[in-house]
Amino acid sequence: MKQCSTKRCEHCVCTIVVLTLFVLTVSSQPLLDNAYTLKSCASPDAPIVIRDVLVMPDSLVVPGTMILAYTMEVLKEIKGPIGVDYKIEKNIFGDQWMTLSCQNTLYGSCFILNVCNILGDLLPCPTFMEGHIPCSCPIKPSNYIMDPLPIPLMGGALITGKYRATFKANNFELGELLCYSLELEISPAPA
Repeated sequence: MKQCSTKRCEHCVCTIVVLTLFVLTVSSQPLLDNAYTLKSCASPDAPIVIRDVLVMPDSLVVPGTMILAYTMEVLKEIKGPIGVDYKIEKNIFGDQWMTLSCQNTLYGSCFILNVCNILGDLLPCPTFMEGHIPCSCPIKPSNYIMDPLPIPLMGGALITGKYRATFKANNFELGELLCYSLELEISPAPA
């Protein structure tokens, strides 16, 4: 896993946003075709909980558009530094999985030592995040509600396939902040 450097901050911000949207495109309750699964791997007292996820359409296709809405409940004030560690793997055949690298792709696996530094580089807060996703540290206890947001899904046949990911965040004061594992499949759009 690579640590994001300051000169790669823009790349890491894109990676965080993409991964956040990736993780939030699933629900802990089965959708119509069970195309997504999200499971908490955090302890029951983790201070960040993702709830009330709404995704349309029920299956991810590229190219296409996804509509996303969710609630993120922050139960305690979270001060920096906040470390983020995520791993994304793509199924290449049978039970063989390939870890996607943080380099050369926005959909890779990465370790970010302090996401607060990256959030600070986002100021002023992007419009779609304002009031919906914290844009600075410390993160105050609250329910952060993302209104329905259209997200274009682009890419070709190389992006289609089965994926699994684990996303973890922690800090020195509170320990584990959240942990989610997910599996999903991205299909090509019908011709």
